[in-house]
Amino acid sequence: MNRIIRWYNKNRKMFWLVIVLSVIIVSLPRILNKYAKRKAENENSSIINTTIYNNENYSIVDEETIKKETNNENTNVISMFIEYCNNKDIERAYDLLSDKCKEKLYPTINQFIDNYYNKIFESRKSYEVQLWISDENSYTYKVELREDILSSGNVNSEAIEDYYTIIKEDNSYKMNINNYIGSTEINKTNETNELKISVLSKDVFMEYEIYNLKVENKTRNSILVDELESTGTMYLEDKNALHYQAYNHEIVKEELRVKGEKKVSIKFNKKYSTKREIKKIVFSNIILNYDEYKTYTNKADFKDRGNLEIEL
Repeated sequence: MNRIIRWYNKNRKMFWLVIVLSVIIVSLPRILNKYAKRKAENENSSIINTTIYNNENYSIVDEETIKKETNNENTNVISMFIEYCNNKDIERAYDLLSDKCKEKLYPTINQFIDNYYNKIFESRKSYEVQLWISDENSYTYKVELREDILSSGNVNSEAIEDYYTIIKEDNSYKMNINNYIGSTEINKTNETNELKISVLSKDVFMEYEIYNLKVENKTRNSILVDELESTGTMYLEDKNALHYQAYNHEIVKEELRVKGEKKVSIKFNKKYSTKREIKKIVFSNIILNYDEYKTYTNKADFKDRGNLEIEL
């Protein structure tokens, strides 16, 4: 015992230094983990919950107020869809899509899986929902999806933004996703001696509209609906005379060449809004004899051109 006491007195400083260092080494990881967790909670308090609803039932863009009951029903559908996806219950998620959404975007469940589910829900998502635009028969919500911090530990994930539109279909609430708002039948027609164009319908997305046409050539020549050499010759016009141009760069010229009858779809640069009423669609640079047109070196010299407007 005396030997131990003598050793302790001789090595007392070293003994306690070892004890203190041992405590620090054992405790440090726990301290750092607690600090990191607390920091993450402070920085991400807005996304800790799986769901956040900015649920004021007031649409941001068109400044309309809807019934709280309607808003709650709509957001419940959105919540079900996302939770089905989070829980890999893909069939139930797919079943919540409207018939038109399936037809236009995901005709089969495998296309839904490949082109939406696998891209968005590769990990569990938390989400924030906000009423964006309300229409007479539909309600569009801005949805921000992030990696769920509680399951992933990722505190710096970037938001994936989408727009979900809720509609009533066969007395059930259904969804349009991936920025698809809906489709509208139009069935308006106008014609000249050479050409007849019928606007059959339009598909509305958050950032653009696609107009589906039937073009009938009444001559023996090939007709080109637009030469695509300049922007602004195919456009939509609203009630305030504002123009929304076609996406010429996304069109192959051959798609607009018509001999006989042909269906054509054209995308226009018009964002979704309930306050921008389109009055007509205009084709101001129709090439009435495409075969002759091709022989011209300077295409501006070709004169056999037409114009057609369809009131909507």
